[in-house]
Amino acid sequence: MNILITGANGFIGKNLILQLKERKEFKIFSYVKESTEEELSQLISEADFIFHLAGVNRPKEILEFKKVNTDLTECICSLLKNKIKKRLFFFRLQFRRHWITNMVKVN
Repeated sequence: MNILITGANGFIGKNLILQLKERKEFKIFSYVKESTEEELSQLISEADFIFHLAGVNRPKEILEFKKVNTDLTECICSLLKNKIKKRLFFFRLQFRRHWITNMVKVN
């Protein structure tokens, strides 16, 4: 089974990769913030299961929060829309009310 992990360099992503590498039936693909949308599209097409763990908790600018936490999730969902038999595990450890208020002002 091919598994894609977004946020692979984060605490949860790194530990998940360590656990999954112990099992031979999994091939692991990583998506990190330096990756491009084209790379993400390719990884999604190869993945059977996606752990979407990417996120920003303390961005320097509010737009960074939106780009990573909202836009990336929308991009993944859009790329998955026409895929068959893809499984997505979406995980968000924390979501701050402050960001919701400020995001409304940005939009």
